[in-house]
Amino acid sequence: GGGSTQDGIGVYNDMKVGIGTGTTAIGDEKLLVNGNVGVTGSLFVSSSITTENSIITSEILNNSGTLKVSQSVSDADIEISVNDGGTTKRALTIDGSDAGSFILGNNLRMGDNQKIRLGTSNDFNLYHDGSNSYIHNDGTGDIIIENLNDDKDIVLKTDDGSGGRTAYLTLDGSTSRVTIPSDSIKLAIGAGADLKAYHDGTNSY
Repeated sequence: GGGSTQDGIGVYNDMKVGIGTGTTAIGDEKLLVNGNVGVTGSLFVSSSITTENSIITSEILNNSGTLKVSQSVSDADIEISVNDGGTTKRALTIDGSDAGSFILGNNLRMGDNQKIRLGTSNDFNLYHDGSNSYIHNDGTGDIIIENLNDDKDIVLKTDDGSGGRTAYLTLDGSTSRVTIPSDSIKLAIGAGADLKAYHDGTNSY
């Protein structure tokens, strides 16, 4: 509704305020600001905060100290969503009911030589250097690979020389055997692969 305007501040009869030259609070907002807002103390908002900017990127900027984003509701989450071709999708959830676990809405993409580092002392590292992929245990202890599903296997596969993939080694959980599951794959022993053992589908050598 109507009201008064002075020095770029418009106060309207329906309890709305517009700040900035040419600014009019005409939608659902109670306060519309055209320009920057500086807050030296706490800012309490009982509903949503919406930023609209068609020219430059909107940002939350902290120039000193730690920037904290907190969720004080018990077991409630923090969600970050994006617009993918007109569809809003949840990109990241910080799960308050699971001690702050991260749940990604899609892939985790990292550049070359950027590491996933696990452990208090960054002991275990996963990364790609642009040419090869690495699993590094830089701290103490062993690397343990376990399959906890009953009667299931651990299978090592790689290229078969013809553009396909084949299993070269299987730890068979149903038979408690270590197997080379494909015929004509050779077990080569020695620095020069001097001793070979294999089965061609008919005979063993």
